[in-house]
Formats: sequence, C-alpha cells, structure tokens
Amino acid sequence: MAGSTKCQRAMNVALAVAVFCTCANSILLTPTVPPRGFNSFDSYPGQNETQVLELADILKEQLLPSGYEYIVIDGGWASGHEMLPNGTVISKKFFDEFGRPIPCPDRFPHGMKWLAAQVRQRGLKLGLWTIRGVNIEAVASKAKVKGTPFTVDELIDIEPVGGGPNGSCLWAKSTLGVNASHPGAQPYYNSRVELLSSWDVDFIKADCMMCAPCYTTEMLMFSHAVARDPRPMVLSYSPGGGNDPAHGQWVASNQLATMYRITTDFHGGWYNWGGLQQSIFTAGNFSALGLGDNTNGNGTFPDLDMLPLSADWWTGSQEQADRGQTIATLWMVSRSPLMHAGKVPLDATTLQYETNPEAWRRAT
Repeated sequence: MAGSTKCQRAMNVALAVAVFCTCANSILLTPTVPPRGFNSFDSYPGQNETQVLELADILKEQLLPSGYEYIVIDGGWASGHEMLPNGTVISKKFFDEFGRPIPCPDRFPHGMKWLAAQVRQRGLKLGLWTIRGVNIEAVASKAKVKGTPFTVDELIDIEPVGGGPNGSCLWAKSTLGVNASHPGAQPYYNSRVELLSSWDVDFIKADCMMCAPCYTTEMLMFSHAVARDPRPMVLSYSPGGGNDPAHGQWVASNQLATMYRITTDFHGGWYNWGGLQQSIFTAGNFSALGLGDNTNGNGTFPDLDMLPLSADWWTGSQEQADRGQTIATLWMVSRSPLMHAGKVPLDATTLQYETNPEAWRRAT
C-alpha cells in the first residue's frame, strides 16, 4: 500500500507540473533542422575563456558555414581551486548566494555574459552545461531559494528516486534530487534558468535528466523554467540512466526539449563495434516511432550523442576507419543533432563527413 501511495503521489505531482507547463507561453526553441554545433566534453575539458574564443575562431571558419552555430562549454566551468590562508590549495565549486553555479573567476574573469557577446561577434552562440538537482555544497550552505522564504536544503528529495540516495545522480553523487511537491522547487529551477538566460546563453545542456521514467518531475520543472523565460533557448537533455522509445515519445509529444539523448554516453563505446551496434539498434527503435523525422513540424530531435571524430580515426587500422565511416553515416541519415566533439581544426576527412552537403540537404 505504501508503495502504491508513493507512486500515486508521484503521478499527481507530474500531472500538476505538466498542467503548469502547458499553460505557459512556451518559447522553447523547436527548430525545423536538428541543432548543430561543438561540445567541449571529449577533447577540451577544463578550458578557460581565452581557449574558448580560440576554438570559436576556428569553428567560425570550418563549421559555421555548414550550420554548426553553437559552441557548448560542458561540465566543469564552475570548478576551480582556492588557496587557504595556510597555503593549501583545494578544489572548489563556485556558487552565488542562491546556490546556483557561477563561472570559476580564475578561468572566466570577464564572466559568461561577456563571453557570450564575444562568441556572438564571431557569428556563433554560446551554450552551457548544467545538471539536475542541488549540489551538496549549496545544500550545506543553506543558500536561499531566490524570491522565496525557503533554503535549498529544504528542497532535497528524501526518496531514492532513480536508485540514488536522495534522488542523487548515479554518476555525480554530489548532486541531490529536488522534491517537486515542495513549494520552493519550481522557483529554484526558474532561478537556475534565469541566471543562464541573464548571461545571454542560447543553448542549455541539462544533464542527468533523461532516465525513463526516473526524473520525470524534475524534467517537467526544468522544461517549464526554460519555456517561461523570455529568452528563446535550445534545451538539450542528457541521460541520467537508460532510456526507452516510450519515454522519448513522451518528451517529443509534449515538446519538453529541443533535443533529447536516446543513448547513454557513447564515448565509452566508440572504440568497439558493440557500442556502435547498440546505437544503431536504438536509432532504429526510435525511428520506428517516427521520432526525429519532423514531418509533423514538432521540432524535437532524438540525440545519438556527440561526434568525437578526429584525424586519429582515419590514420589507424582500416577496421577503425570503417567504424568511423559507419558512425558518421548513422548520425547523418538519422537526422540526429550534430555536435562535433573531436579536435579542432578538423582534419580533411572528418570535415568532409561533417559538412557533407547531401547530409545537410537531408537534415533540412
């Protein structure tokens, strides 16, 4: 009976938030073409603002003409180091007074709004990674939820949603889940998105979200926060666990995200046929439901993950080159979003695949 009650409670919360979402004047970006861009995760972790602009200069010349308009800084931009009075250097994550991640001041001394303006001058748009939940450091500080009488520690879920204690992310246990039934929960996510929007961010990669059906209520709250913000932004959901076509169909039908991952992180499977075969089967399952073909103008796209292709793919064995060709072809014909994650400048072979005019014609 207790389990049934918990299940019914979760369904009620999900329904209430869903109604709240549908009432919003949504301006979540739902384009007719799968988003294209660059993501730093695989090849450029821990970059600073100077390095980001160096990447942007190259992307402007090589990929922007083929529609790759976003440059997304993945996880770690709020992390850095701090020296204690005794001279000890410690790792540190940076937060504002409301428990929201802010850029490491040593690596981004001019701030993200300045960086977004610099990126835009190059014809590109800035994207940032973020993650579901509340970081344990913000919880410990009892930071206020902006615009409410609540503190972030009051929002933490007491249930092991998704299998992690307190709804924590299974692969990032320092982030704890948010209880959607708490009156401060939606304002918390609203303020998270408002901060990103105030920096003129055009693309949000929200991680540890897609997990059928683990984090449904938090996805609804985050989607609503993006939809209610006056700035149109691409919303990309990354995985918190395994996904299935029914969950993807739910996201697409309700236009909860511009793009949503349908595989777990593929970078672990790039160098064997098993990971690639899994992605082929997954793409087929989603394709069978008509997801991604955009024939109904829905403007949401199943995402097969980033493309960390570089010169070393083509200079090794023939078998590896064959896999690289298969990967590039699958991503093109599936109309998946294309986020280059390999080295830049791109080598001639990778550039040829990722800017293939026939693939672009199919995408449009």
